[in-house]
Amino acid sequence: MKKNITILFFLFVTLMCGAQVPDWHQNEMERQVGIWKASNSEYMNENETDDAYAIEWKWGVGQKSLLGILFGMKNGERTNDYWQFVQFWDSKVQKVRVLQIAMFGVYGEGFLERIDASNSKVVQTFVTPDGHSYSEGHTTQVFDNYEVSISYEIKEGEWIKKRTYTWHKQN
Repeated sequence: MKKNITILFFLFVTLMCGAQVPDWHQNEMERQVGIWKASNSEYMNENETDDAYAIEWKWGVGQKSLLGILFGMKNGERTNDYWQFVQFWDSKVQKVRVLQIAMFGVYGEGFLERIDASNSKVVQTFVTPDGHSYSEGHTTQVFDNYEVSISYEIKEGEWIKKRTYTWHKQN
């Protein structure tokens, strides 16, 4: 009997937690799952030799979160994994929390905000291995078969444009 009550309790908690994810966010995660690729030809230099970047998004536990990895590509071949991502609905603050960790020890944390059905923004604080912190933002505009993402440095509240990528879903 005690075992059955425990199982029912965990089932109830699981169902309640799942119900808290807004439909728009669940739909957005479904849209994101897969591999997205963007040309990096505009930004290549002697230190940045990848001609493209790709992000692979997979479902997290219970299809209520996303796990991602951003990697470089050169001549169609995968080079290095640069960033890992976790994205989930934080029911305490009622926002999409975004975490990312770089291969070089930097990590970022912040929130994704839905502006409207086709536009969103992310604001994150990053911390370097020596403890220095800085803010960055991204805006994303979603189209039928692709999305455009712009990255920004945020200094004293001002958004300073860095790069623009057009991401195409591969599968």
